[in-house]
Amino acid sequence: MIARPIVLYITNIPIIGLPFGIFPHKAGRRQSGWLMPGYGESSYRGQFLDGFGYYWAPNEFWDSKLTTSLADRQGLTLRLTNNYRKRYGFSGGIHLETKQHFLSSLAKQDRDLLELGQNVKSDYVVRWNHNQVMRNNQTFRVNAKYYSSGDYNQRTGLDVERRLNQQAISNATYSKRWGKNQIIRSGVNLSSKRDLMVDNKADSNSVFLPITFYCRQTTCYKPQIRSKNVFFAMVRVNCLRQMPLIKNGTIIFSWNYSANLNNKLENYYESIEDSSFDYIWDNSVQTTTKSAVTHSMSVTAPQKIFKYISLNPSIQLKSDWVDRTF
Repeated sequence: MIARPIVLYITNIPIIGLPFGIFPHKAGRRQSGWLMPGYGESSYRGQFLDGFGYYWAPNEFWDSKLTTSLADRQGLTLRLTNNYRKRYGFSGGIHLETKQHFLSSLAKQDRDLLELGQNVKSDYVVRWNHNQVMRNNQTFRVNAKYYSSGDYNQRTGLDVERRLNQQAISNATYSKRWGKNQIIRSGVNLSSKRDLMVDNKADSNSVFLPITFYCRQTTCYKPQIRSKNVFFAMVRVNCLRQMPLIKNGTIIFSWNYSANLNNKLENYYESIEDSSFDYIWDNSVQTTTKSAVTHSMSVTAPQKIFKYISLNPSIQLKSDWVDRTF
């Protein structure tokens, strides 16, 4: 601990004294406290303060952070982030952000923070991520985003990467494994994609419903030395007769199979020609549905002959089923 008072002197006479201390963080624990802002100035935002707020960590299971950004030519932004975690169970976070900003039609020289309530436009953003491991080899994951305005990132982003991010993509995935060695896995994935640049016009709500069945790479055949017969999938294989050059009758091959059912529902608006130079939006919503099933299977059989020769024969098969012809 380092502690020393700060004293204001006027003509060598102490006037005001303030206590000052630096207390190191305790190992392994988070500490609640104030977050100091950063100051700056730009032609677009004017003078601003970013990041002032408070961080609260009441226990090891969740924490909360509230920050604010203030710019005299842009407005006020509030951000609230809550993180939660249960050991060996689930974890995630919820991010809420709201912006009270000046109307774009208002000239910069006429913008005054004291009159923000009279010339204000409100936008908000909600983000949620969640990871959970459940019983019986089940997992559940969510990554959701929602923007109240299509140009939110473009207007409020403080870095180039965020300003160029013009899509809101949300995903929810559930998966489960079966089998003694968990060699079979299936899952359902629900996703939504929204193009922020063409709000309510094109690809405003595309929903994907892929269902995946997956078998991981598995050693299906590895008999012991001098073993002759092995049963797999009701098929009897005689090692010595098929591979007489394999020493001691040992042969290994593995397989990998996956199937993916993808159902895509897309709602969009079409543009129609109004004149030789202009296009307008058709007010009727167009809907298309696309379905496909993809099968993939591979078999490999790496072998070593006479201790010096290595062979790795393999075969791969892939099949796509679609609901239309071309």
